[in-house]
Amino acid sequence: MFVKITNLKNNREFAANFDTQEEAENWVRNHKHKGADEKIMYAPTELDGAKVLGKQETPMGTTYKLQFPAEYKVEYFDYDVSSVNAHWQDFKKARLKILKDTDYTQLPDVPINTETRGHYRKYREYVRNKKNDYKDENIHTWKILSFEEYKQMKFPK
Repeated sequence: MFVKITNLKNNREFAANFDTQEEAENWVRNHKHKGADEKIMYAPTELDGAKVLGKQETPMGTTYKLQFPAEYKVEYFDYDVSSVNAHWQDFKKARLKILKDTDYTQLPDVPINTETRGHYRKYREYVRNKKNDYKDENIHTWKILSFEEYKQMKFPK
């Protein structure tokens, strides 16, 4: 199990791998001093930065139930994020190589017909946007189609 705590005030991250959920939760409890917990409080007025959860009329006047967000975010992952990051780097390198290798197809003085140039333009768009199709936990199965595979799929004859 991988745990990441992000301090929302300064975007610093604290992360670690654990064998069990219990170890991960203990680590989170010990690192909460890096940012304040979410707070619920009652006040006679609305306060900046607080979400109003409720409002109640009392003999003393109106009382607001307010929620102040935590200053940090805790994320638990069932997979090793460092492995995902390594695969993501490999994926980005492959994507960049494809884009570099097909740059020439977009130059106006290269003798390519308009239809093929358009197919390459669409293919390059597909390559640039490919990450949006995936979830990190499936990174091991990420694949970018070759131009020929993409062309057969998108522009069948």
